[in-house]
Amino acid sequence: MRLLSLWWIFRWASFGEAIWSVYLIEQRGLSLGTVLAFEAAWWIFVISLEIPTGIITDKWGRKRSLVLGSLLFTLGFLVFGFSASPILLLSAYLIWGLGDSFISGTDTAFLFESLKKQQITEKYAQYEGFLN
Repeated sequence: MRLLSLWWIFRWASFGEAIWSVYLIEQRGLSLGTVLAFEAAWWIFVISLEIPTGIITDKWGRKRSLVLGSLLFTLGFLVFGFSASPILLLSAYLIWGLGDSFISGTDTAFLFESLKKQQITEKYAQYEGFLN
């Protein structure tokens, strides 16, 4: 349970999300329309991959899915940081989307399973509320 709590802290510690749009417009010279198109592509990618990544998670297991999603998220962050073109920035968004689709739902299911093993499932709502 302790490792899951640490993972959640690092997962949601990407406070840069709040300023990405400003950064992309002010520092990278992208238009607001381009940034919004990237965001839309991210959402479409995440939503379209929810079921396929859920199937993979069911076959591989939740821990592996969380690790893979986290690695993809990190890779997307690195591509974002080192990209010199809008195409690479879009690639970063899509890699993030793939990583997020592996994590989405898997994290809460893993939390519930962990609480179930400790026989404290009645605390699920409390943990879920705190961690999100």
